[in-house]
Amino acid sequence: MPVTAAVVRSTLADLLRETGDGRVRELHDGEIVVLPEPDEDQTWHVRLLDLMLGVGAPDSVEIHHATGVHVDEANFFVPDLLVVRTGTPFHDNGFDASGVVLVVEVLGPLTHHADRILKPRRYAEAGVPYFWRVDQGPRLVALRLDPTLGEGHYIYDTELVPGENAEVPHPWVAQIDMAEFVDPPSRR
Repeated sequence: MPVTAAVVRSTLADLLRETGDGRVRELHDGEIVVLPEPDEDQTWHVRLLDLMLGVGAPDSVEIHHATGVHVDEANFFVPDLLVVRTGTPFHDNGFDASGVVLVVEVLGPLTHHADRILKPRRYAEAGVPYFWRVDQGPRLVALRLDPTLGEGHYIYDTELVPGENAEVPHPWVAQIDMAEFVDPPSRR
């Protein structure tokens, strides 16, 4: 007789019971994942994007750092930046995905796979309209939902490479200067 391994999936309740040791945890397809501490570049990139996005942000949204998103029963993510509509329900350490406008993930060496593959797919399936990713280089990749492809599919909206200074049109016009991402203040 073949032996089968039982797969035990964690839930949000399991995640919330984890120790309060200050480490950030996410739920990835039913598996609890402890996120690594961001490095200096990641922290600088998040700060810059927060400032640049905040300049033209409408009053109808709020920008949050490292705040959770309830994507679905098996996925709870804590993106680097999160833009939600004002009044979006907040519970169990996160916002409902239905009120999320934009998610920003800054790739690190240990978050590469989740930030490039798992998270965009799950955010798109949850109907999050815009997803931005900062890759190494640094390079900004801005994705948006495309209703012509059916639910849950992002397409490229804008891509900015190192040194480029341009407007990203969605979810509102934001001037993004990629030259600022290359040289954090501690290296000046």
